[in-house]
Amino acid sequence: MHDFDVYCLNAARHVFGTEPVEVQAMASRPMNDPRFAEIDAHLAVTLRCPEGRLAQCFCSLGAEAVEYYRVLGTEGELTVDPGYRFESAMTMRLRRGAEVTGTDFPHSTISLGRLLISRIASGPAPSPRQMARKA
Repeated sequence: MHDFDVYCLNAARHVFGTEPVEVQAMASRPMNDPRFAEIDAHLAVTLRCPEGRLAQCFCSLGAEAVEYYRVLGTEGELTVDPGYRFESAMTMRLRRGAEVTGTDFPHSTISLGRLLISRIASGPAPSPRQMARKA
């Protein structure tokens, strides 16, 4: 059985380079589904981080298994898929306007921080704090 874990929360903390200052969460449990008689099926979380930045996470035991994360910023978006599993290859896509670049990473235990971003960004890799300012 899959779990509700802190994967998406840790991704948000890493991208923003800070801890949330406020958390709101909501859970739901389908009434007619015996799999969820004693546990929640879905969990939606909003994190408020310093400087007014927001992160939204959705986890579900009752929906299609999708394990990616997406960061939206003023200059584009970054998508990592799968974003939380390291036993399989990962693909990172960076879109800036109409330009899309991508990098495929084989199975690895590397951190998805500065190393991933430095592989496709021009110039030195931004710190998580610099990235958060653009997000």
